[in-house]
Amino acid sequence: MIRYENVGFSPAGQPVLKSFGLEVGRGEKVIIYGKSGTGKSSVLKMLLGFVRPETGAVFFDGREVDRKTVWEVRRRVAYVSQDLDISDGKAGDFLEWAFSIKANQACGRSREKMRVTMDWLELGRDLLDKEMADLSGGEKQRLALALAVALGRDVFLLDEATSTVDLEMKARIVGYFSTLEAATVLAVSHDETWLRADGMRVVKLGD
Repeated sequence: MIRYENVGFSPAGQPVLKSFGLEVGRGEKVIIYGKSGTGKSSVLKMLLGFVRPETGAVFFDGREVDRKTVWEVRRRVAYVSQDLDISDGKAGDFLEWAFSIKANQACGRSREKMRVTMDWLELGRDLLDKEMADLSGGEKQRLALALAVALGRDVFLLDEATSTVDLEMKARIVGYFSTLEAATVLAVSHDETWLRADGMRVVKLGD
C-alpha cells in the first residue's frame, strides 16, 4: 500500500535519508524509531507531500505521490504530529474548522463518532469551550487523535503522537491502533510502549 523506493533527502545539504526503502502492506502496523536527525518525521511528511524526496519516489496504492495524486492521499490519510500547532480560538472552533475542510465533509457520522472518541480518551465536553492556548500538551494530542479516529481514515500517520500522554492513556491508545485490523498505521516513536506492542513491525533508521 505504501512504498518508499530508494529515497534520498538532504535538508540544508546534510544527508538524512540515503537509498531509503520501506514497504507497508495494507492493514500493517509499522513503527519507525531512531536518533534525532535520522529523517523519521520526514518519512511521514513525504507521503503527504509536505516534504519532497530529492531522489527516489514514494508510492501510495501503486501510484507515485506527486502534485496530482497527493490530494487523494490526503483524503485517505489521518496525520497526527507531536505538536498541534494551533493556539488561536477555542477547541470547539478548531473541530468545526476541521470538519469544514472539503476532504472531511463526506465523512458521514464523524461528528457523532467524535463525541464517543472524546469520551474514550477522557476529554470532557467542557474542553470544547477552552482556548487552544490553555490546553495541556496531553490534551492537544488526545484531541488530535480523537479527530483522526473520528474521521474514519484507513491510514494513520502518527509522529510521536502520544509523547505527552500519561502511561495509562498511552497504553490504551497503543492498544487501539495495534489491533485496528482495517487500518494501516505508520508511526514514529521511541517510546517502549509502542516498540513493544504486539502486532507492530519495528524499523530502525540510522546507526
